[in-house]
Amino acid sequence: MTENKKNGPTTDDERLQALKDAFIQQKVIALREMKHRGIATVGRICQVANVDRTYLYDDKKSSCVDAFKGFESFRNKVLDFANEFKEIKAGKSKSDDELSTMYSNSLETNLKLTIEKNQLRILLQDRNEVIQNLQFENTSLKAVNTNTRISNSAKQMNQNMVHYISPDRALQYNEHYHFYDENLRKKAWFDAKTEFSRLMLRKLPMRVYILIGLPCSGKTTWSDNRLDIKNDRHSVIVDATNLTMGDRALWLVLARRAENVKTCAVRFLIDFMAVRERNELRESSGKRLELSTLESKRDKLEEVDIVFEDFDEILIVREG
Repeated sequence: MTENKKNGPTTDDERLQALKDAFIQQKVIALREMKHRGIATVGRICQVANVDRTYLYDDKKSSCVDAFKGFESFRNKVLDFANEFKEIKAGKSKSDDELSTMYSNSLETNLKLTIEKNQLRILLQDRNEVIQNLQFENTSLKAVNTNTRISNSAKQMNQNMVHYISPDRALQYNEHYHFYDENLRKKAWFDAKTEFSRLMLRKLPMRVYILIGLPCSGKTTWSDNRLDIKNDRHSVIVDATNLTMGDRALWLVLARRAENVKTCAVRFLIDFMAVRERNELRESSGKRLELSTLESKRDKLEEVDIVFEDFDEILIVREG
């Protein structure tokens, strides 16, 4: 396959960026459809990116040695994804009893190992944030000493830095909760994604918090109280269950379109019995879900892989 010279990328940097964008897009489709062949392969990604696949194999096609190394590294990432996808698909083929046992025995262990595995990378990424926080605190202290009103304005600005994306809140109107209204749910999700896309177009440093957890696990309370929210960037909170890698990938793809963004997975851990008890307390508000719905969501939940899913940070919130 040859490149479209008229519409395709013309420099090595543009080609590599087009390949990376196409890779993210195709990963989402592969995870949603649980199919890899013909979707997230090297050939298909090159086709979507409008880049001749020989750039990934022939060093003579590149403008310099460093450029080819970039293509080679990208090719290896695509091949790594293929192997990881096989493992994910193999895991999905296990029986429900096996998956339940694995989940119960390894939830905390897997999360700890994931955090330890990426601790150094996260610390390095946070280095610049620490510097920015110190600069911000220094500026704020000067403002307090100079003028109290300036300090109050700065605090108000920080309050305004937080935006909420919550499809679930759109399901409540006329004092009723319409979770099982399929048409309303589709509209709520469409509006949420549209608003999120609009926020990502802002030329501002942002941090996107993608909340992950069952209904009644404390996500909305955490959002309303702005617990653990950093003030060094404009914050966008995606308040939804986001149970699967495919669900989360949709937000990650949209987030990566921003010029300066960090993504943080906020995983809510809670015993399922506590979830059931909280759900029963929602009877009076009309937000109680059927037990079968809760159990279905529990079985659907896929744990976070901070490397595989391209999150910059992970935050664990233990409830109950």
